[in-house]
Amino acid sequence: MKIQILGTGNGFETNLGTTSFLAWNGDMTSAILFDCGWSVFAELRRLEIETKVNIIPKIDTCFISHLHEDHAGTAGLLALYKAYIHGKPLKFIGIDTLPRYLSLVLQNAEISGSADNIWQYKEFGEFEIIKNDHGGMPTCGILKDGIYYSGDTQYSMLESDVAKRAKIIIHETQEHDEFHPQIKDLATAPADIRAKTYLTHYRENEQSVLEAAAKEYGFAGVCRKGQEIEF
Repeated sequence: MKIQILGTGNGFETNLGTTSFLAWNGDMTSAILFDCGWSVFAELRRLEIETKVNIIPKIDTCFISHLHEDHAGTAGLLALYKAYIHGKPLKFIGIDTLPRYLSLVLQNAEISGSADNIWQYKEFGEFEIIKNDHGGMPTCGILKDGIYYSGDTQYSMLESDVAKRAKIIIHETQEHDEFHPQIKDLATAPADIRAKTYLTHYRENEQSVLEAAAKEYGFAGVCRKGQEIEF
């Protein structure tokens, strides 16, 4: 599989974009989108125009960790675009408050007279959903096809059985923040866990500091916008 990083910033980093990535299958015919914040739809359209390749119709499922705008802000827009332009609904999975959110966002949309033609919500299945906490906001992480993504948390999700079973981990961190784990908190995880963990959701002015710390602590690296990771 290949991971394509769409954005790596926290909620306010315009240059970095909001934290999001695509996980492609082996022949690049289908992808899962992990979070769809306020910058994601524009980034997907930019990539389509730049590469002259349709990406959005290949996105089969979108995981939404929670309903902060930097993680869900263009989820409805992406669903509407896929339905209107490509004639296919977008499947969602994630936090259990998502169906209500999508119903509100898309309540006036009319595609063939039915919201079911715009978006569908998949119940728990081949995905493993991990509930966590983000300052009182209901949120969750996910394990899918060996990819363990934390979403947003206030603590490390690396000290768990799920982390042991993952092939690759994408976990958010910041240098100093009360609502996200600091890199020194993640560094207490076992060495083999750190070695397969990529860090994201940071401030632009702390990127170089985090990259140095990630190297010191033995993490796989710090995600960069546009980066591709094969595993």
